[in-house]
Amino acid sequence: MKRAFRRWALVLLAVLVLSPVLIYLLANAWLESAGGRQALERELARRAGLPVRLLGEFDIMLLPSLGVEGTELVIGGPGPDEEFVRSREYSVAVALSPLLQGELQIESIHLAGGQLRLDNLPPGREPTAAEPAAPFELPAIEKFEASQLTIVRGDGQGQQFRIDEFRVEGFAERRDTMFRVGVAGFGRIGGLLRWDSANSLLTLDGTWSDAWPGDLKFEGQVDFGAGDGRVAASWPAQPASPAEVLAFAAGFEVQEANVRLQAIEASVGMQTMRGDGCLLLGASPALQLELTADELDLDSLLEIPPLDAMSDTPGASEAGFRIDVRLTAGEVRVGGAVARQAVLSLGAEPDCGQPE
Repeated sequence: MKRAFRRWALVLLAVLVLSPVLIYLLANAWLESAGGRQALERELARRAGLPVRLLGEFDIMLLPSLGVEGTELVIGGPGPDEEFVRSREYSVAVALSPLLQGELQIESIHLAGGQLRLDNLPPGREPTAAEPAAPFELPAIEKFEASQLTIVRGDGQGQQFRIDEFRVEGFAERRDTMFRVGVAGFGRIGGLLRWDSANSLLTLDGTWSDAWPGDLKFEGQVDFGAGDGRVAASWPAQPASPAEVLAFAAGFEVQEANVRLQAIEASVGMQTMRGDGCLLLGASPALQLELTADELDLDSLLEIPPLDAMSDTPGASEAGFRIDVRLTAGEVRVGGAVARQAVLSLGAEPDCGQPE
């Protein structure tokens, strides 16, 4: 009995020891026989909807998951002016069971370093009444990550900013999906997203942190078919009382040089404002607001903790983000004095014309 037990224990130990080696040999044999590099390029290109080339090293990966890893992944055409994404390093995890049956099923993708060039964004086909745009379907994936990726804006001026972290987990059509984005100088955004390709609709619900004290809570919806949507935000995310909340809600329309903000409803504590504005997208990003209020009590505004905390926080201004506000109030009270038809300004005069 003891000998049989020892024999089975040795067999089990041998299987445990040899399994990683066998998996490696089987995976390597399949990838080599199927032209692993070319097979992976075809599958990634199918997912991206653009040509994909793997130009550098290409090796089998066993940990943390079975797959491949390498250097120099390029998405886009063959010329430098057609490269949409170039990543210095990449890793792609694949499912084992489908692989042993000759199928390549991607479970996760990780890109590290490199550039994403919005100035090389491939032009899309303009939809017509006779031939409307097809739904932009995105394939399901367990995990997609990118880190230390420089974004070159497509404004003709080569402006750049760095994505420290971009992460999506458990993505599928019309399903709430966890996401997290960290942008150098602008803090971190995280929460849930939902993509509906049939209606070209993106829904977001999350928080924005590390740009100022506390978290800013936001929710929004973007209709990519119509180029518009609506967004709402409040700060801090967990206030001590409603009198200490800064809130903002607006509809928006994406235009060539800016995002037009419409039907703005803003509140500072218990005081409300309305108006319009825009978010300029040029070399100097700026939020421009034209607001009106029936009455405004400046003494109570100065007692709101979030405003006092923000005054000591560099926040987005260090990253080159500007805020210009013009507020017209029917009545303003401060220090016992009252002013009627007053105009208050923050920063420069708001201008929703062409960006600088």
